[in-house]
Amino acid sequence: LLLTFLTFLFSLTLLAQENSVTNYFIKNFDYKQTGLPFANWQIIQSNSGIIYVANSEGLLTYDGIQWKNHLSTACLTIYESRNGIIYLGKSGDFGFLSSDLN
Repeated sequence: LLLTFLTFLFSLTLLAQENSVTNYFIKNFDYKQTGLPFANWQIIQSNSGIIYVANSEGLLTYDGIQWKNHLSTACLTIYESRNGIIYLGKSGDFGFLSSDLN
């Protein structure tokens, strides 16, 4: 009787753990959707909600709807400063991302 009770109690804890794990939303993207092969070095999310991906082939951004490639050269690291400037780095070079009317 004790063994049956302990088995029942243990099964309830497993059921509770399973429900808490399945609440996360995960979406995977392949290279056909992003436009660049997967050799990603760093991923950050800016304060404005845009996701920046440093890729061996360029800089990807994702706004929740579409992917865009902003560089045609390797990008190895990304950093957002407190005032919202996105800094980029690669081997022997660094700079920042700025936008224009286009």
